[in-house]
Amino acid sequence: SEWDNPKLWNPETPNLYFLASKIIKGNNGRSELIDEELRRFGFREIWIEGTKLMLNGHRLNLRGTSINTHGQGYNRGRYKYITPETFNQTIDRLLALNIQCVRFHQQPPSKRIIEIADERGLLVVEESPMYARDYILKANNEMYFRNALSWLKPWIKDRRNNPSVIMWSSENEIGRDWLKWFSDKQLKTLADSIRAVDPGRPVIAEGDF
Repeated sequence: SEWDNPKLWNPETPNLYFLASKIIKGNNGRSELIDEELRRFGFREIWIEGTKLMLNGHRLNLRGTSINTHGQGYNRGRYKYITPETFNQTIDRLLALNIQCVRFHQQPPSKRIIEIADERGLLVVEESPMYARDYILKANNEMYFRNALSWLKPWIKDRRNNPSVIMWSSENEIGRDWLKWFSDKQLKTLADSIRAVDPGRPVIAEGDF
């Protein structure tokens, strides 16, 4: 069925809807419920127009910061362990600083944290866990890249209905300039693989100049 004049999701009015889906098997006039799901989502559209980022037809200027969902040496003084229990307070602090967008640096956060961002109207840049991995294991090999491509699809599918997620970050500090662990062709392949699952959001490659 169609949704007539839905209220759009945006940071000021994060309107959310539910879609109920059922799989029913019919046999000899009888029906059997095989599976059902209740999925929450929001109506909103984001795109790039020239040099402008557009949300629901209006220019969007991002005021953002990077945060981690785990402690790390260089930012331990700013953010420690971001959990579903503490994330509302973190959002309160961010909004008090006039910040309306966060990039989850180094790894995707828990799904519940993204759902809280949906509820509060916080814009999210979702980043894959492909982060400077030569520090930890040798990322500059074909097997790592194949595994990266296989990991992307279920991640995007899991979060593409969350309206707070406004763009995907395919990697961080893993390619192209001084590190040279991924080639330009590999970076484009990552982005194209993301767009194949979700063509409705911009894709960026973070860091490494």
